[in-house]
Amino acid sequence: MGLKRSEILEEFPLVEKYVYLSTSGVGLTPVSVTKDLNAFNEERTRIPPYEELFAKWLRTVEETRKDFAQYVNASPDEISFQENASMGINTVVEMLPWRRGDKVIMDDLHFPSDIYPFQKLRKKGVETVILKNSRGGVDVSDYERAIDDRTRLITISYISWLNGFRYDVEALGKLAEEKGVHFLVDATHGTGYMDIDVKRWKTAFLVSSNYKWLLAPFGVGELYVEKKIADELEPPHVGWYSVGESVESRPSKTMGPGPYRLAPGGRKFEPGNLSYFSVYGLKRCLNFLQRLGISEIRKTAFKLRDRLVYGLQEMGAKILCPLDEKHRSAMFFCAFDKIDGAELARRLEKLKVIVPARNFGEVSGLRVSPYFYNSEEDVDRFTASVGSVLKQKL
Repeated sequence: MGLKRSEILEEFPLVEKYVYLSTSGVGLTPVSVTKDLNAFNEERTRIPPYEELFAKWLRTVEETRKDFAQYVNASPDEISFQENASMGINTVVEMLPWRRGDKVIMDDLHFPSDIYPFQKLRKKGVETVILKNSRGGVDVSDYERAIDDRTRLITISYISWLNGFRYDVEALGKLAEEKGVHFLVDATHGTGYMDIDVKRWKTAFLVSSNYKWLLAPFGVGELYVEKKIADELEPPHVGWYSVGESVESRPSKTMGPGPYRLAPGGRKFEPGNLSYFSVYGLKRCLNFLQRLGISEIRKTAFKLRDRLVYGLQEMGAKILCPLDEKHRSAMFFCAFDKIDGAELARRLEKLKVIVPARNFGEVSGLRVSPYFYNSEEDVDRFTASVGSVLKQKL
């Protein structure tokens, strides 16, 4: 990988003091990116934020749109920026032309924001079917059996926020295409270290938040809408920003009370000013991660994950997610019989080990998520800390 350990400590000084295994909650922003963001804000104190600076921000948006589109193998016109993944999902729900009797299929490994917007559709007579996981995973055949002629959409999280289960997204995309239903993927827990390919996945919609594995600031997420579908759909919200033939035309030429023309492609889903600060932070973080190499980041994260799983299993931990190569990710859920997750997490924090407590069904445990800025020493310190807490419970 592109950074030596000394350089990692310079970019992420927190990992020198803490064992931070909570990237699945919030990722650590590199110091170099933080400095650039500070300079971004400081520039407003020297340059009037109109027109020169505003034009610069708009260019940054389009450059970042291209960068993210390239990462997920999409066209820039298929990408829009939203406040977060939750807003992206709500945008999809609000703009699809639902009919009474339609059905949406998902499963119980979803994040709440992947579920609630669809459940709200019950007022329109749309049924939400939530499949049950089996031993921490969901098979393609489970979805295949659930699809019928009323099904309009199936939706998954590429990687489950609960236990790190990675779906067979290509097979599900192929299934959706064969059945003639829309396919929505929340890629939040895969962006940053996994290869994302919306074309190969045959997904109609994809959303992501950036403050986890992409290490970027809060305030912006992405919505991918396949072009042929985007051209047919009306955005649920419109404003001055979502109209006009080009980026340059929007600030001035499109103002007024008369008829408007929506911007082409994904830009029509952006009704107003974006968080330019957050978009710039995303751009810098994408560039940072690309320099390191997505495959190298994944290799490091998976190696640390495997070391963690092995060490915890030796201590009697239950790992509540599939461990095979096909379904693994950089995060997992573990639990111990003698202590619940909340108490274990509190005691570990006193030892400067940061890992979140989570519940998986009725089981209380920890969601562990190593990343490239962690080390084997972090892993060993974590397992040793867990061991010392467990001994205190005896």
